[in-house]
Amino acid sequence: MKADDLSIREVFSRGGDIQYILPFFQREYAWEKEQWRVLLDDVLETYDSYRTRDSNPPEHFLGATVVISETGSKGTIKAFTLVDGQQRLTSLSLILCAIRDTIAVEDRLRMTIDRYLLNAEPEDEFRYKIVPTEKYGDRDSYVGIVDGTVMEMTHSRVGEAFAFFRSEIEKLVARGVIEPKSLLNCILDSMHLVFIKLDPDDQPYKIFESLNAKGKGLTQADLVRNYIAMRLPRTEQTKVFNKHWSKIEAMLPERRRTARIPELTAFLRHYLAHNSGVLPNVDHVYARFRDRVETDILNNGGSVSAEIARLHRFAKFYDKLLRPTQEANPQLSGQLSRLNVLESTTAYPLLLAFYDHYDRGVIGAEEFVAALKAIENFTIRRLLAGDATNFNKLFPPIARELKLRHDVTADALRKELLTNNYPSDNRLRQRLATNNIYRQSNLRRLLFVLQTLNRHLSAGSGGYTVLDAPPTVEHIMPQVPGKRWQAELGRDWQDVHREYLNVIGNLTIVTQTWNSKLSNAPFAEKSEQLRQNALRLNSDYFSCDITVWSVSAIQDRTDWLTELAIRVWPPIGSPPRSEGVKGTVPLTLTVRDTHLDLPRRYGWRGMLMQMVNHLHELKLLSDFDDARREFGGMIQTGKDGAPKFYKQSSDGWWIYVNLPAEHVVRFCGRLATFCGLRDDEWSFTYE
Repeated sequence: MKADDLSIREVFSRGGDIQYILPFFQREYAWEKEQWRVLLDDVLETYDSYRTRDSNPPEHFLGATVVISETGSKGTIKAFTLVDGQQRLTSLSLILCAIRDTIAVEDRLRMTIDRYLLNAEPEDEFRYKIVPTEKYGDRDSYVGIVDGTVMEMTHSRVGEAFAFFRSEIEKLVARGVIEPKSLLNCILDSMHLVFIKLDPDDQPYKIFESLNAKGKGLTQADLVRNYIAMRLPRTEQTKVFNKHWSKIEAMLPERRRTARIPELTAFLRHYLAHNSGVLPNVDHVYARFRDRVETDILNNGGSVSAEIARLHRFAKFYDKLLRPTQEANPQLSGQLSRLNVLESTTAYPLLLAFYDHYDRGVIGAEEFVAALKAIENFTIRRLLAGDATNFNKLFPPIARELKLRHDVTADALRKELLTNNYPSDNRLRQRLATNNIYRQSNLRRLLFVLQTLNRHLSAGSGGYTVLDAPPTVEHIMPQVPGKRWQAELGRDWQDVHREYLNVIGNLTIVTQTWNSKLSNAPFAEKSEQLRQNALRLNSDYFSCDITVWSVSAIQDRTDWLTELAIRVWPPIGSPPRSEGVKGTVPLTLTVRDTHLDLPRRYGWRGMLMQMVNHLHELKLLSDFDDARREFGGMIQTGKDGAPKFYKQSSDGWWIYVNLPAEHVVRFCGRLATFCGLRDDEWSFTYE
């Protein structure tokens, strides 16, 4: 690495012998008016000092520019890949264009400026000292400005930047604030850069990471793109960019957002979680991507280009997750649309695993749909039970676990979901009676639940009713009860209102027009209107003889909706053995025909060691290498001494025991399955 202090005159190397090429993976010109204004103010402030100088010109440092020497130079032209500083250099050259275009055509100063923009080489490839990327029309716009021709209409900000600089400079020249030739010399001689020149072997991405450039901050996707550009051999960049990366960016542009995160960054985040089992912080996406390439890809004989091809494949899956209409299979498309309504983006790392297996023909569409329905079922039942529905720490580990076991199936997924606080029917009945389900963050999901229940009431009829306008949630007992409602609710109306306002039995769906019409109307009027409503969710229930909307009436409707929900989203399986063991003590363990009484002091960790030792004794658990491959870090050799939180088994294996009760039970179940035991060949009791 070589760092020099260079003036802009030296950077642009008067005489036509230098070229800065933006690599394919570099981001587009992204500076906006805020950054243009800062740069121009820096130039004008330096110009004020420049005009009053006695001898040596003042110096103003603009930051660092990082380049890599290229082997594709021609003749006297030195070619560099511009790693960092493209926004600054491009903007400075646009200011030079703006100065040039304020000068009369016959003025020789125009030719002087052109020598800092253009090389003497007539061929297009080597003509321009800065060669922007082709993204969003950056190159076409820039070439048109430098050549002084009509600019093509593009999405590029290059044209906007030039228009800003030209307008500002023309106004300043007209007012006599600046003189073009003096301003040009000020920029060329007083504005400086730290010019860092690297060899290709200098690991430029590490230097790039350490720079804090003055300008518009890079997004995580920008950093990933730059890293790829610096890791790919130049001979592969054009092919990889055109075949893969440009198509990824077209499908998942950073300018579009999902769950308030730029799409490409969101994809990279979920892709990494799908591979590692851990969802990275949004601000750490680049660092985790770099770690994956350096550690998991390159250290294992892989290549950056192959990883980008894999990214492209998974980006197609992600595009379908975001926009289910892109999916050709109507069943998959329909089920994905339902999950989108539920805002189940936390499931995307898991769904990428299923899409991968579906795309490779490992599972069929029916299996994939079944998995999607299991996720919907789990999400809805957790919602109805009032449990947490942010699954960022749940789904990525499940994805990794299923892949490691080579069991990416709906049945395996259901078993995993059942072990993660899956609400039983009884728990749903208990929780829905008091769950304040009406919350702003839940409204879209709540509307989905009520609409699905309404549709289910018409199952088998060949059709179902819908509202003629977007649905809204209506509180039957109103949010602000007037005196008539207070009288209807009785002396304890405030307690009733506080406890039952937002439970599901007091909620229904109508259009906004009906919502305003019903408003605070007394129950007699509301029930009559709801009896006539098109939705069966309303007409079926309120056709019954309900004279007063009391606590018991709300509870009755809650019970009705609860049983309906259980029919629509029935249990996905039986609760696992680990259900309800938290806070208990194991008493006995039975493996095949052997019954073991467990002293209370053993606890659940003691039961785990008894299970391991008995499997050793039966010769069912004897191959350490196979067990290590299956259970990973849960089993150690202890060759470097007794590891922390491990206990030694009778065969000398070290078993990780720092686990809560329910995890011990799951570990025992996995051990039993690994050793070929059926579910009925082992059991335990506890109190």
